[in-house]
Amino acid sequence: MKKHSLNTINKLVKTLTLMFLFFSFYTNAQTINPPIKSFGNICASPSFNSYTANFDFSGFGAGTTFVLEMSNAAGSFSTLTPISIISSQTATSPGSFTFSVPANTTTAGQNYVLRVRSISPAITSGPSTPAFNAYYKAYNNSFTINNNLTSINICGNSGTLSVDAGSSSPRNFAGLKYKWYRNNVLIAGQTNFSLPVTTPGAYYAELDYGGCSSSLTTSQTINVNFVTSASSYTIVSSLGTDICPGTPTTLSTEQGHSYQWKRNDVSIPGATQYAYITDVPGSYKVVVGPGSPCQSDSNTIVLNAESFNLSVDALLPPAKNRILEGDTLTVTATTDATSPTYEWFKDDVAVTPANITPTIAITQPGKYKIVVNQTASCSFSKKLEFDVIFGAVALTVPNVISPNNGDDSNDTWVIPNEYANLEHEIIIMDNYGKIVLQKTNYLSDWPAPGSIEVKSVNPVYFYIINKNGSPIKKGSITIIQ
Repeated sequence: MKKHSLNTINKLVKTLTLMFLFFSFYTNAQTINPPIKSFGNICASPSFNSYTANFDFSGFGAGTTFVLEMSNAAGSFSTLTPISIISSQTATSPGSFTFSVPANTTTAGQNYVLRVRSISPAITSGPSTPAFNAYYKAYNNSFTINNNLTSINICGNSGTLSVDAGSSSPRNFAGLKYKWYRNNVLIAGQTNFSLPVTTPGAYYAELDYGGCSSSLTTSQTINVNFVTSASSYTIVSSLGTDICPGTPTTLSTEQGHSYQWKRNDVSIPGATQYAYITDVPGSYKVVVGPGSPCQSDSNTIVLNAESFNLSVDALLPPAKNRILEGDTLTVTATTDATSPTYEWFKDDVAVTPANITPTIAITQPGKYKIVVNQTASCSFSKKLEFDVIFGAVALTVPNVISPNNGDDSNDTWVIPNEYANLEHEIIIMDNYGKIVLQKTNYLSDWPAPGSIEVKSVNPVYFYIINKNGSPIKKGSITIIQ
């Protein structure tokens, strides 16, 4: 009887011991609950990329290291999305992590989940629920298609819509996907930045950011029509046909086609839009739909440049005007500009006192310039330059020059001004009879530096001065070395 009671007591002790051990193990179990995100979807962008997840844990000692992990777009942890931890609190439960996602277009999908794991001991929580969208919106603005047109006429049976390229365009970010719509209905399977079209309708594109998509990242709507034959097109000039230098006009025709602009029947490189800006005079037309069955030539529009005449009663470069020291050379500008103003310069500095008249009295050598500005509705300027040097004005035709002796004097054959005009033809020949110069309006600029090949000492040239086709003066020119 006593032995039976002892066995019963031993069994009871063992049972209580096991219960105590089980209770101790249970009360000290290390657990990490699935993280709870404080956001709906991750819709990151260059202006915002910060998200927080909280988690409960128990049974871990002080200093335990916890790690937050984000799955791939399929919800698998076989490969991880490399998130960056901004801040964390894991000393006490509940813990939290604030993190950012990779700032590139690889962050894109609709089945991401989070989990937390400890390093030592290695314990991993279950995944967060429900799965969420995560997109990095590398481009987070509206954009345009087909040059931001609102309608387009396509020649033939098919054409292409395309997102416009440029410094601000989603096309600058490889990997972005698009959704295309026709009459507000999604076109299945079209995810590129361009769309082949064969059916008329109202089209637009949207960046595919899944649950993060919004009207902010959508293009304009463009109405697509198809044409099968040539049409008539008219050019309009924004400033009329008389253009002012430096003030370009805009030539334009009907939008919604392909184009090639021409000036004087020559294609203008790069001029392939419905409008062309120019301040160059000429005859313009545009070929609409070049190379297509619907190719059409527009009307021709002729742009004329506003201009005025300007002259001075002085020799222009390379000829030089000569004065003797103490003398005065009076030069007058003549113009037909409307309401002209005048300004004179010497060596690129405005003369002082300021001269605003058409006439200047010159007593010093230098480079002179007259600037005339037309101040009417078409305001622009013209200028003429001329040189003045000290030296005697030729009264007779010289027979000796010395261009190579280095004294910068008597370097060219300077003739009296009465022969330097369109009525007189100057002919110069070498001693073999070869013509080396033949021109009217001679500017006393022969020989040009380095133009004479010296084959003998002090070579001799011969000149003839013709007036209206008849010789009036002949002679020789000796070149002193």
